[in-house]
Formats: sequence, C-alpha cells, structure tokens
Amino acid sequence: MTVPAPHARAELGPQAATFLATEHWSLLGSRSMAWNEAFSRVSVFLNALSASAVALALAADASGFGRSFRLFALVLLPIVLFLGVSAYLRVCQINIDDIYLVAAMNRLRHAYIDEVPELKQYFTAGWNDDELGVWQSFMLDQPRPQRPMLHSFITTPTVIATINAAVATAGAALLLSIYEVSGAWFVALCTLVFLLTWGGLLSVQYRQLILVRDHAKKIARFPSEVS
Repeated sequence: MTVPAPHARAELGPQAATFLATEHWSLLGSRSMAWNEAFSRVSVFLNALSASAVALALAADASGFGRSFRLFALVLLPIVLFLGVSAYLRVCQINIDDIYLVAAMNRLRHAYIDEVPELKQYFTAGWNDDELGVWQSFMLDQPRPQRPMLHSFITTPTVIATINAAVATAGAALLLSIYEVSGAWFVALCTLVFLLTWGGLLSVQYRQLILVRDHAKKIARFPSEVS
C-alpha cells in the first residue's frame, strides 16, 4: 500500500492558534448539528412506526382482520417503510460525514502538536487524519475492533435496516394472505423478503464504508507512522 508522504511542518503565525481553535469549534458545531438531525430522523421514524401499530390495532379491533384492515395496512405500511428507508440512508450519510469531520479535527490536533510537541502525551483523541487516527478518536485508546465491518452490526443504521426489513416483511405477509398463500411457501417468501430488504440496505452502508476508506487513503495529509 502506498502511503502519502507527510506534509512538511509549516511555520505558523502568532494568530494561528486562534484560527485553528475557531475552525475546531466550527467542526464540532457541524458534527453536533448532524447528529441532532440523525436523532430527529430516527425519532420521526420510530414515532410513525409506533403510531401506525396503534392505528392498525384500532382498525383490527373495529373491523377485524378482514379485507378493509388489509387494505388499510397496505396503504399505511409503505408510508412507514419510506420514512424508515429515508431515515436509514440519511443516517448512513451522516456516519460518513462524521468520519470526515473527525479526520478534519485530527488534522487540527496535528497542527497543535506541530506547534507544541509536548502536548502529544495529553491527547487521547487521534492527531492523524488517516484510518488509524480516526479509529483512535472514535475508540479513545480502547482496543480497536479487529473486524470493523462486523462492528457495524451494532450501529444505529443496522438497527434501522432491521426494522425496515421487518416492516417490508409485514407488508409482504399481508399481500400473500390476500392471495391466500400459506404454509411453507408463505414462510419461505416472507423470509426471502426480509433477507433481500435487510441485505440490500446493509449493502448501501458497506459500499459507503469501502468508498470512504479508499478515499481517506488518498486525501490523508498526516498519516500515522504505522499504517
């Protein structure tokens, strides 16, 4: 693997610390706003899902599980699924943006260390803008996961993807029941819908991670000594 050559140490002026600190706070503000949006998107989706479950329960209580209930559910579930998929895609994008923001803040810490090398022993977050430096900022000196891709299974996007797959499967089950599909075919088709939806959504997340890792290698200005 080709590692970019480190940039030469630049001589910074007397106002550099102020400018760097201002940029650091700007990045922190951007990161905070992004995660506030992520939490809002997830909350809207989960609230809509909860309200839909209550509405379906009331509809079932009023009309039974007959044709009217099924038609109502088939109108409601696609709306919930749309909110879920849009929330998933946006949170995935925010995760990618967060990686670049952390790398940018690491770059600023590198400038602090260039000015005052003695500060290095006091930093817990990373000061290199490559993958290793970003992981150091995320993990804060904890052991890095040996397989980052497996680590993604416990992230918020994966949880949302799983819920979306369950919603899609519920809609498929209603359609199959309208066409009177039952038994082993019913179970097999519902399982297939769940796996295709779940796998399709997760593939978006994995493709983004692979692209950002490749791109990060090209744009790293201050790579770690061991990379």
